[in-house]
Amino acid sequence: SAKDLPSETPEGLLLACIPERGDPRDALVGMRLVDVPVRGTIATGSVRRRAQLAAVRSDINFAELRGNIDTRIAKVAGSHPEFDAVVVALAALVRLELTDVIAEIMPFDVMLPQVGQGALAIECRADDRDTAALLGVIDHSASHRCVMAERAFLAAIGGGCDAPIAAHAVIDGDRIVLDAQRFDESAPDRAQSGAVMHIANAHAVGTDPDAVGRTAAEFGS
Repeated sequence: SAKDLPSETPEGLLLACIPERGDPRDALVGMRLVDVPVRGTIATGSVRRRAQLAAVRSDINFAELRGNIDTRIAKVAGSHPEFDAVVVALAALVRLELTDVIAEIMPFDVMLPQVGQGALAIECRADDRDTAALLGVIDHSASHRCVMAERAFLAAIGGGCDAPIAAHAVIDGDRIVLDAQRFDESAPDRAQSGAVMHIANAHAVGTDPDAVGRTAAEFGS
């Protein structure tokens, strides 16, 4: 998953291919956000997700969540669910043909995704031109440009793949339009609290992915 890559590609490697991106949005499983009761619990280990959900529902609680998709879904299944809802990347549910468990797909104006979310990324040796050429056949230019802009933002901010940063880029004509947010964790107990601080919004438009990401980082710093 592109979202799990370090923000800087290691020396000697090339991010050669990003196939067409899946839907980068997040999804709630268990119940819709509006249906979560006051002081109900949504499970997610992501500071980004907790911060954005808390901005809409400051009355809800948060719990840590780890494990594969089946393990996460099981937390809200059956007659005695452990949590009211869990947050899962929509693309993962689509790829695993588990869309029937989706309670709500979160719109971008409520929850911007993690950098690279929904995209796959294939690396190869930087000097392996033959392999890079083969991977180029399945590369999707628009997806590649968008993900590289998001990654450039993350790298310029100085965060890793677990940083509380959200970014989403789209293609508009020949331009890349990037929206991003940065958060700072202010609660000592990540497992129980959604008390994080929203630092900044960022927006940038341009044709060069690296320049777009760096420009957004200047506004988001």
